[in-house]
Amino acid sequence: MKRKRMFSLSQTQNPKKIDGISQSRLYKYLEDPVHSMNFAASKIRYDINRWASEIDVSSRMDILGTLYSRGEIDIHDNPDSNDRGKQIDREFYPIAQEIFSE
Repeated sequence: MKRKRMFSLSQTQNPKKIDGISQSRLYKYLEDPVHSMNFAASKIRYDINRWASEIDVSSRMDILGTLYSRGEIDIHDNPDSNDRGKQIDREFYPIAQEIFSE
């Protein structure tokens, strides 16, 4: 079944600007697991790249979980994880490893 494209980021002059897209349309778009997974992956990649000048967080699932759950945090060379980041590291990452190693 071919998916109907709800919108394209190219609809705006600046791909980081989504002013032309309603919140309800964006939420509907992100409800699709394919899109939400891509969104989550791009957020994690963004955080890894953003912190790379100071520290490599790519293998720190607790830190990535913290950044994902808290949003923008000032970059520094000694990041610490919050309870949510620790939960993600402890529970979700092992499950993902198991799923993707099959």
